Amino acid sequence: MIHKTKWKLTALNAGVIFLILLISGLFLYFFVQQKIIGQIDHSLENETKQIESKLKHPGIRIYPKGGTIDLRIYLFVWDQENKLIYQDSKNKMVDINVRMFIKQFIPSKQQKFDTIQVNNHYYRVLNLSPSAFPTIGGEVKLIQLVRNMDAEQVFLETLLQVIGIGILLAVIATITAGYFLAGRALVPIRKSWEKQQEFIADASHELRTPLATIQLNTELLLRYPSSTIQQKSPEISRVLKETRRMSKLVTDLLTLARTDSSQVQIQKVNLTVDKVAMEVLEMFKPIASIKGITFTFDMESDLQWVGDEERFRQLLVILLDNAVKYNVPQGSIFLSCKKNKNKIEIVIKDTGIGIHEDDAPSIFDRFYRGDKARSHGGTGLGLSIAKWIVDTHHGRIFLDQTYRNGTCIIVSMPFK
Repeated sequence: MIHKTKWKLTALNAGVIFLILLISGLFLYFFVQQKIIGQIDHSLENETKQIESKLKHPGIRIYPKGGTIDLRIYLFVWDQENKLIYQDSKNKMVDINVRMFIKQFIPSKQQKFDTIQVNNHYYRVLNLSPSAFPTIGGEVKLIQLVRNMDAEQVFLETLLQVIGIGILLAVIATITAGYFLAGRALVPIRKSWEKQQEFIADASHELRTPLATIQLNTELLLRYPSSTIQQKSPEISRVLKETRRMSKLVTDLLTLARTDSSQVQIQKVNLTVDKVAMEVLEMFKPIASIKGITFTFDMESDLQWVGDEERFRQLLVILLDNAVKYNVPQGSIFLSCKKNKNKIEIVIKDTGIGIHEDDAPSIFDRFYRGDKARSHGGTGLGLSIAKWIVDTHHGRIFLDQTYRNGTCIIVSMPFK
């Protein structure tokens, strides 16, 4: 899928660049063409003014002294029978069938300017009606000023070839560069895709175990329909335990899914950090006492902070739950909440089994459980949710790898 998307992006980029270059190239070509033809037309109109100023005698003698101002311009005068009755004596056209100019003239269209091709030569023609010159005799049908434009045509053809070759080379370069850049652009998408596939596989694996346990124990219950609840209480207890575990897993998955789609809204309020921390701490004391775990704390009194109270409680619950779950019997947990410059700093230390240094970079990844001793009873989602909570508050959460007596998690979040 990624490879197919890469080629689609490359083709799309190349197509857009080709279209832009094609439109730009055509615009350039027609703009230059119009400018060149406009200059030629301007020179022909100047000759017309010269004819008007020098025309002194009736009849076909346009120039008493002969010759046009611009030697590149030919002057033809045609009678009513389409016969050439005058050609500029100083600038006669040779090796050209002059009658082609009058043959290609179409009176019904009344073209003032026209571009025609005669014997592989290109000419710009200005057709003038004899009515514009009252002194000309009635036998005159048409006056033509003709300008050879072979050099301009060669230039335009060369320009068109250069534009075409330039577009072709640009498209090839775009495809090459686009394929490379598309690969670079798809790196984070590929990583996200791989993480998504891994996430789905891990979620399926985590859900499969409690579902299999529930199915097995309910089948055992159905085999002995006459048994009492007391007799089957172990099976019912396992079903209830796995149901609770699956419910927590689904809730965590739903939370992470909502965070990925930005559906979870953060409601920031003014809260007292030490008060909330002590309330959460009191929740874990009964559970910790079963393992003989003791709590010590260092709280800065009346520590005010602006944040989401519900998510802040969830963060402390996740961290303290891990501290209790992975601690050793008769161990201890230390909780600290203090102001450090313009941030609040939360430190949770335990005397548990710790985290191996090879696993440290990945402990905040979803479903990651490197150490088998830390895998029992967990889903590997708690620290991922904790990191999301801290990131949402523009803070930082990390493992203190210098702490050797267990695990030390440090959270640092700005006040606003």
